[in-house]
Formats: sequence, C-alpha cells, structure tokens
Amino acid sequence: MNPYEDLGNYTQEVMRAHASGSAREPHVFAIAERIWKGFGESDRPHAVVVSGESGAGKTETNKHMIAYLRWRAADVASSGGAYAATAEPAVAKHLSSGGGEGGGTSKGLRGLVDRGSSPPGKRNSVATRISNTISIADTILEAVGNAKTLHNNNSSRFGKYLILTFDTSLNMCEAQFRTYLLEKSRVVRQAPFERNFHVFYQLCEGAPPEIRSALQLRRAEDHAYTKQHTEVAGVQDAEKFTRLRQALQAVDVGENDVWSLLAAALHLGDMQFDGDDGSSSVADGTRSSLAAASAQLGIKPDELESRITTRFISVGGKAEDLEIPVPPEGAGQARASSDDDNDDDDDDGD
Repeated sequence: MNPYEDLGNYTQEVMRAHASGSAREPHVFAIAERIWKGFGESDRPHAVVVSGESGAGKTETNKHMIAYLRWRAADVASSGGAYAATAEPAVAKHLSSGGGEGGGTSKGLRGLVDRGSSPPGKRNSVATRISNTISIADTILEAVGNAKTLHNNNSSRFGKYLILTFDTSLNMCEAQFRTYLLEKSRVVRQAPFERNFHVFYQLCEGAPPEIRSALQLRRAEDHAYTKQHTEVAGVQDAEKFTRLRQALQAVDVGENDVWSLLAAALHLGDMQFDGDDGSSSVADGTRSSLAAASAQLGIKPDELESRITTRFISVGGKAEDLEIPVPPEGAGQARASSDDDNDDDDDDGD
C-alpha cells in the first residue's frame, strides 16, 4: 500500500453523501456529521478528542474533521441559515478539539471574530475568512511544530486545542487555537534517523537565494542542527516553504523576523567552544557563526559570546550580578538552553 496515494475518500462528494445520510461506511465525516447534528439538539459545548498510537493518523483525521465542519458552516452562511437549529439556544455553541501531546500552559492564535447577528452576505464573508484563517494557521503550526520521527514523517511535537464557536443559526463566528508543550529539545538534538522541525529544512531548501544570502544560510546538511537525515520520502521542503511564506503574509506576520530567528538558531548550533575547566570562548574556526547569529539577533558578537560563556548570578542586596566564566561544556549547555522537563522524546505524536 502506498501511504501517499490519494484514495479520493475525502472529497466534497463524500461530504455531501454523509450530510444527506446516504453514506453508511465508517468515516471521520460520519463522526463530524454527528457533531454537527448535535449542535441543533443541545446548546451545551461539544468536545472531541482525537487519539491513537503513534502514526495512527490523528493529525490528518483532525484536519478532515475540521474541514467537514468548515464546509457545513459555509453552507449555512451562504444559504442564510438553511441548516439552523429548530429551537434556538440562548448562547453560542462551542466545539473544542484536542490533539497532540499533553497539557500545560497555552498560548492562543485567534481567528477572525464577528459576534452577533449579521445579514447572510456578511455571515458568508466572515465564515469564509475564519475558515481560511484555520487553514492558514494549520500550515504555520505544522511547519514550526511538526517533524519526522522514526514512526511518522509528519509527527506533531506539540499539543493543539482548537475551539470553534458557532452562533445560534450555526454560522461559524470565531476560531481559536491554543498550542502547548512544544518539544523544544528537538531544536538542538534529534534521535537517530529523525529530523528537526520542518521549518528549518523548508527555509534552507526553499528560500530564494537573496534571502539565504542575507541570512548567511547554507544547505540543511551543512548546519549542525539539521545535518541529520535531511530528506524525507514524499516531502518537498522547497514547495512547503512557498506555502508557509504565503501563510505568514496572509496573517500579517513579519516573515523577515521569523527567518532571522530561525537562522540565528542554526548559526548558534554551528558554534564550537575552546577553553579549559575555568573559562571558554567561541572557537576561532566558528567565529563566523557567532557573527552571523549576532547579526540576525541584532546584538554585538562580543555581547552574545559573553552571555553564552559567562554565568550571571544575582546576589541578594547587590545592584550588580556576579559574572562567573563557564567551561566549554557549560557554554554548549547555555547555547542550547533547552527545557527537557517538558519533553517526552520516546512518545511520537501525530
């Protein structure tokens, strides 16, 4: 079986079959239709948990489920409420969908919001914009939060919680993503035969020459953090970069700032350190990486080097910190600055 072959079972024709009730086979659209009908039967919030073992297809299943609900909501908006509930509840309806790894402190990526009643034409416009925003956000989150693991070429290395809000006529009026527990340690190290986050390879392989030159980037295999297992079957990193760039522009995120931060991380990873047990400095052969990282971060090279090779300790009651030099090993740890407590390297999410 070719896992990349399109079997044609997620088309709008299949959606219409499940919406009309003519389809009978088990399908994610059947579950999504049950959710949709539940909106008209109860004003209570609905929740969906997409779960399964590594590689089971949680990420793709969630995409198709949300796509179905977006399609259903678009029908409502364009028809002026053709699928409205027979009894209007007093509050907006919420659907929350969770997937990925664990829980924890969350950060929101909000969609477009239009509360209250609106004429059909405006409802259609708002629902379309929200639907597009969800798709764009998925592109961005997948690039910066997914990676190839041993069991999955597109494993989500973070948790995602999506909240969709519908008004009493089932028009989609709000979307909100909450992401949490990003596997930060993957930036600085990966298990054998695994990759860093997709976005690093997309930038190195897909950015135009002028952008790579400004960022002083080389091919992915030439950087320490991305040199391992750079190619993945069926994945076109250059093509993905084009889509990511379009997505960032669509949500008005400063793409140059994003590229600079990513490039800085790669240059930091290329730095090596010399010294003894008492102190350290950036090795002469990698000072160009120090200069490149400093340029992308907008700070002076000697300041960045000092922050990496020196430990600063605040002593109670004193106005100034104590500066303690660290050995090469300590400088490498300071550069990585990874929070391993929040990671689970043995668990491959989708």
